[in-house]
Amino acid sequence: MVPLLSVKFHFSAPEGAARAPFPGAAWRGAFGYALKRTVCVMRPRICVGCPFEMSCAYPYVFETAPGRQAKVMRDANAAPRPFVLRLPRAVNREGDGGGFELGMTLMGRAIDYLPFIIHAVMDAGQGGIGRARTLHELERVTDAAGAEIWTAGSNMTPQVAAIPDMRLGDQTRIAVDLVSPLRLVRNGAPIRPAELDGPTLAFAAVRRVALLRDGFDESAPPVDLNQLRAIANQVSVLEQELEWSDHRRFSTRQNQGIVMGGMTGRLVLDLASAPGLSPFLETCEHVHIGKGVTLGLGEIALTPA
Repeated sequence: MVPLLSVKFHFSAPEGAARAPFPGAAWRGAFGYALKRTVCVMRPRICVGCPFEMSCAYPYVFETAPGRQAKVMRDANAAPRPFVLRLPRAVNREGDGGGFELGMTLMGRAIDYLPFIIHAVMDAGQGGIGRARTLHELERVTDAAGAEIWTAGSNMTPQVAAIPDMRLGDQTRIAVDLVSPLRLVRNGAPIRPAELDGPTLAFAAVRRVALLRDGFDESAPPVDLNQLRAIANQVSVLEQELEWSDHRRFSTRQNQGIVMGGMTGRLVLDLASAPGLSPFLETCEHVHIGKGVTLGLGEIALTPA
């Protein structure tokens, strides 16, 4: 439904390396600063009005403008960013104390900027992550199948976008595991576990995919959100084991700590009366759902129930 590229960055790190309390925020911040250092030739100029604004990787990735042919996005508050982080995970390896893996999904022209992105992520790791400034040395980058795209000292293998395979087919009972906290908002307030229902979750997935198609796939036909909302209203929750989880992160821009909460746990959806919605949910396995996706929030995993 959305052409994309999923990559994984493999790092070595000192044994017993300190972990940032909100690793997604730490990595996004370090990546953003490093990407601007990598590509900007007009420092310290702001991006708006820069003569290179429309061709530069940094504003496209971090200050994304709506597409020229916006069909859905005109009703959105802001254009979605063309990348999603998957929270870093520690990896145990014999002999060197282990390492870390950071996942990233790219869309649109961000895939063309992959060489710059790899350099920026490498630079971010070498500069240190989090307030402890823990060093991470980038060793290699792999694609979704585990094939190497880049290794230290080598050239990058060219990559192209692809629409992920849909596995669930006509399954009508789908278990949704919240791999990272899910943060949805209604009327400006976070939705708590007791307030989450099937239509809300299903339409959040529909809208997320519709916005991405609108922004990063010009060939995609328009999505009828009204029709899909009516279909999403037929989704019901069969089982639910959710709780609320708060995480504190430090905002460099605001120079203060911020608490960001989200739902964790598992629920089972009944899609028997909502044909055609499972591809939207499956796509959100790759692009996440809800608020804070560039921080790694909203990652889900689906299985038949």
